Amino acid sequence: MLINQDLYNQIIRKNANKFSNLRVITGYSSAKFLADLHREFPKLKMTVYIGMAEDGGVNKDDHQGYCDLSKDPNLEVYYHVEKPGDHRKIIDFSNQDGEHASYIGSANFSSNGLTSQTEIMTEVTDDLDDLFLSAKEQCLLCTDSQVTKYVTLIDSSSTDKKSVDDEAIDYDSELFLKMSDTQKYDGSVSVSLLFDKYDYDHTGINAAKPYVTIPQPIACVIPENKIFSLTIGNKRYHGMRQDDLGRKIVLTDGDWFEIAAKYLKLNSKPVKRKELENKRCTNLLFIPKAEDMYEVRFIEEDKEV
Repeated sequence: MLINQDLYNQIIRKNANKFSNLRVITGYSSAKFLADLHREFPKLKMTVYIGMAEDGGVNKDDHQGYCDLSKDPNLEVYYHVEKPGDHRKIIDFSNQDGEHASYIGSANFSSNGLTSQTEIMTEVTDDLDDLFLSAKEQCLLCTDSQVTKYVTLIDSSSTDKKSVDDEAIDYDSELFLKMSDTQKYDGSVSVSLLFDKYDYDHTGINAAKPYVTIPQPIACVIPENKIFSLTIGNKRYHGMRQDDLGRKIVLTDGDWFEIAAKYLKLNSKPVKRKELENKRCTNLLFIPKAEDMYEVRFIEEDKEV
């Protein structure tokens, strides 16, 4: 059976509570994704082999996150340290009685691979033990003292190598809009991901209940005191304006931080304002499509010369 949409629900959530063990071979992943998965399914014993670690390097923050996660006996992260790199994507759930649910395909074991990118997986019934044994023989635990002899740890600010959380931001996708093109949309409203310069770490998308901010609420055409529809990518959410000035827009069925993290490749809270600036995106554009309905685009700011 081919699975080409809603992979996280169709594969992970479908099986995680049915099985006791999960082993994965993936090209790329991220510590945040594994941490979120571990929080959702704390009883699931996970073993993850990151196949492109030696070839592409590992982000230092991810490496620290993997090492911290590996302190839990239910989670092990391995780095592939031999050439060539291992770009296979294999997910295998199992129980002690020998029952398996196994999948192979194109999706990395990451938020991007399983939720936002166009990928395909298929369920298989083959015995995968030899594949995982071979993978393990070419790997070291992320906590092994010899890891840095084989794997380059990359600074978060580095731009010459990609992070292990999938590929670079896809500024060419329809979800992004160049700053120079924003004036083409009549009635559109620019909103800020982080607005309060006195407390960036606890406001905006970093808040306990994340929100985006309308800088000039008095002139804003977005309705107050009612729920409106927001389309972001291929998903629809519902939002409403809050606080005395109506500046804050919260989602009733979503999380602004998770959405921004997905498309801007953010790792964890608090997101620094400088990080958003480095990613050339600090604002969103709400484009009216019908009454109480908006399309949301990420505004790509001009590169500094």
